[in-house]
Amino acid sequence: MAAFQAGIAGGRLGRLGLVLAAVVCAVLVSTFLAACVQHGRPPVSDRSPVFGQKPELYLVQRGDTLYSIAWRYNMDHRRLALANGVRPPYTIYPGQRLRLSVSATPGAASGSRERTTQGTKQPRSRPSAPSAPVLAINWQWPTKAPVGRSFGRGNKGIDYRLAPGVTVLSAGAGDVVYAGKGLGGYRHLVIVKHSDVFLSAYSLNGGLRVKEGQRIKAGAAIADTENTGRTAGTLHFEIRKDGEPVDPASVIRS
Repeated sequence: MAAFQAGIAGGRLGRLGLVLAAVVCAVLVSTFLAACVQHGRPPVSDRSPVFGQKPELYLVQRGDTLYSIAWRYNMDHRRLALANGVRPPYTIYPGQRLRLSVSATPGAASGSRERTTQGTKQPRSRPSAPSAPVLAINWQWPTKAPVGRSFGRGNKGIDYRLAPGVTVLSAGAGDVVYAGKGLGGYRHLVIVKHSDVFLSAYSLNGGLRVKEGQRIKAGAAIADTENTGRTAGTLHFEIRKDGEPVDPASVIRS
């Protein structure tokens, strides 16, 4: 009887030992993985602009342009203008309502100006660049900084890691159709119209060196990253063709 009880006690101790060994192994594995993460390359955060669901109607705010609204909601600026009866140079007004659904036939009423009783709003007209095929645009990269995240897998452009003081350049000649408040977490956004088909966009935190309505050459300075010590900045760069994001590497050959 005593031997039987001793065997049971021994079995319990054996199972307890196995449980303790498993716990120790789990702790060692967790410690090892944590050490790998600390000493390895830090993960690249997704800085691509993310917006909410596209509304049926959009109320134009001060500082908006037709191009910035179209870029924000992944639309072709020409279709947005057509759906709302807005003609070149695509002048829109604060307080105006734009229909973002472009499936229906555009009507004159949808593009009418809406005024308030506080006075006449000043228009924000934008230049219109002539159409040009992709090969006629002297494309170049906006920076030689390291790439933090490439195009694809949910990223609509290329994210660059910028050192303090780096100058961002225009990917091609064109007209600056938006230069102002950033979207999707960035302080500034610049949109350059290269043709009726192609636009490029630059989202970053830094000082702008261009203004709306300005015609610029390929390689012109667009903005400077802030001198924030050793902290690297981020540039989110996109090229849109007919309102759709395309891989910049498919059009920039240099």
